[in-house]
Amino acid sequence: MFFIEITKSSNSRQGAYVQAIFQLTPHSRYELLMRILIEFFNSGNIFKGKNVYIFRVVKFSDLTDKIVPFFKNYLSFILGVKTKDFYDWLLVIEIM
Repeated sequence: MFFIEITKSSNSRQGAYVQAIFQLTPHSRYELLMRILIEFFNSGNIFKGKNVYIFRVVKFSDLTDKIVPFFKNYLSFILGVKTKDFYDWLLVIEIM
């Protein structure tokens, strides 16, 4: 769900590029749900993998203006270790 990707980059003074990612990867039978999420959030893209559809949001403004507020409002829907993952991911976004 909540990922941070660090990629080496010769274009960056730090030598790396940091990107926050929100991603869902359900079974391919949930393609319609993924398309509804794009409409709901008015952001993101869908990619087809083997037996899965990947809904992914990487645009920083979409993450901070749409995804973060949604999960802050509905935090009770995030269960278990995913709650800690969300807070760690949120901390990285705040630092960025």
